Amino acid sequence: MPQTVSPSPSSDFTNLNIEAFLENLSDVSFTGAVLLEPSAIKLRFLNGEIVGAAGAEPLGSILVRRGVLTETQLADAIFVQQQRSLGEVLTKHPFNVAPDALLSALETQVKLAVNLLLSEKPISFTMLEDEVVANQFSPQVRVKDALLEASSAAKEVEAGVLALSAVLRMRLQCLRDSVQLTNEQWAVCALLNGRRPLSAVMRHFEVMHLSLARESARLRAYRAAVQLLQLELIEPAAVNGLQTLVMRKLNVPRTGINAKAALFLDALDGVQSAYQIAQVNRLELTDAAGIVTNLYRNNFAAVQHGKRELERLLEEY
Repeated sequence: MPQTVSPSPSSDFTNLNIEAFLENLSDVSFTGAVLLEPSAIKLRFLNGEIVGAAGAEPLGSILVRRGVLTETQLADAIFVQQQRSLGEVLTKHPFNVAPDALLSALETQVKLAVNLLLSEKPISFTMLEDEVVANQFSPQVRVKDALLEASSAAKEVEAGVLALSAVLRMRLQCLRDSVQLTNEQWAVCALLNGRRPLSAVMRHFEVMHLSLARESARLRAYRAAVQLLQLELIEPAAVNGLQTLVMRKLNVPRTGINAKAALFLDALDGVQSAYQIAQVNRLELTDAAGIVTNLYRNNFAAVQHGKRELERLLEEY
């Protein structure tokens, strides 16, 4: 009999970390689904193994990026999908995706979801009473493998056009009058505010287009963002620099510094990135960017690595 991971249906991560949480689900051979917020990642478990993931990169996007499908073929498959799984449709005529290629993509989808949870630490979780049954299109990924290989799966996305963690904004100078955009591209433009990661933009787009299947909505948002980048209408926002910006604190009297900034300052050790510190302290990227720039302007901290990234942050914050 499968065991439950916790007597309570939901909780937060005050006394938990995501690695230990997932390993515990594996240890108790958990069967069911868990929804993690605020990323809206949903993992499906069968006897302690992850057999499905939703909320990270869409399956279709992975297959197109790998050259298994064309965008036209994927659009056709989504159109005829109806109540069937996308995997079931893709393995049949006229798409004829090899089962091994599909399974590999599904396993990568799980690892990308885990990578997103490791980089954007969840705040709370909810155990769902979904009936989980494995079929020929279900990956079976051990939690330890997912944790070990999450970063390598993310590098595959980085080598592509856009990472799901990328924060994008409209370019300050672009020839808008000479470009004709589709309705989907305009919708994504409105969501790219230089504050949200692409994964959040995809979630917002999905809510705006409830008539579309989840896979289709997220894929369209991802594709529109790629097209906007290729048209040079959008660019990475300054907050991306937090991932490579490393600072150290200066021994100066602390005057006029609030509690959040004081915690952030104490964590500046010249080793951790500003992004890592923000994650540990559960700070929004915009809050972290504001704290970083104020600490630097008021001579509380100095740059150890990432001077160019800090200069961009100073322009925006």
